[in-house]
Amino acid sequence: MKLRITFFFLISAILSLPDCEYGDPNWEDSFVGSDYQYTATLSTAVVTIDGIDQTTGKVGAFVGDEIRGVDSNGAALVPPIPGAYVGSVYEVSLYSNSTSGEEFTFKFYDDVNDVVIDLDESIIFEANAIVGNVYEPFIFNGTAPDAVSGCTDNTACNFDQLANELSLIHISEPTRLLRIAGA
Repeated sequence: MKLRITFFFLISAILSLPDCEYGDPNWEDSFVGSDYQYTATLSTAVVTIDGIDQTTGKVGAFVGDEIRGVDSNGAALVPPIPGAYVGSVYEVSLYSNSTSGEEFTFKFYDDVNDVVIDLDESIIFEANAIVGNVYEPFIFNGTAPDAVSGCTDNTACNFDQLANELSLIHISEPTRLLRIAGA
């Protein structure tokens, strides 16, 4: 008798893996600003994830996979200034050993959902540049990861720490459960 078990969630999970990481990346622990000769400042940045402005979390600046700046303090409120942006903003010092030309990409650590999200915008480095201000902040956009199917019961033997919704398992034929030695 041929047993056929189809796991719907497995195929959909593989095909829709989010472009993100989980857990606090601790970017500030692996970054040394004094290793770089030139700086620029992203002075006023707004982070919007799925259309919602963020008020906590971290912004990391990267050249390739190398961390080149981080705002680990979370967003600060802009004081009430006539005509200024009203909301929370981030500030990141950017570091380079070139005076110009390096492309900086950005990631956002969402401390509420414990996930790192790639941001859509990038900046080409220019030494001593100041990007964004309270009247025209630099806007970052990102998309939260889709739901990850799996076992959400942390006491179960098949618990998946990345799962955030219960998966559906479809069994297409009657099966017998077998006890596996050592399990």
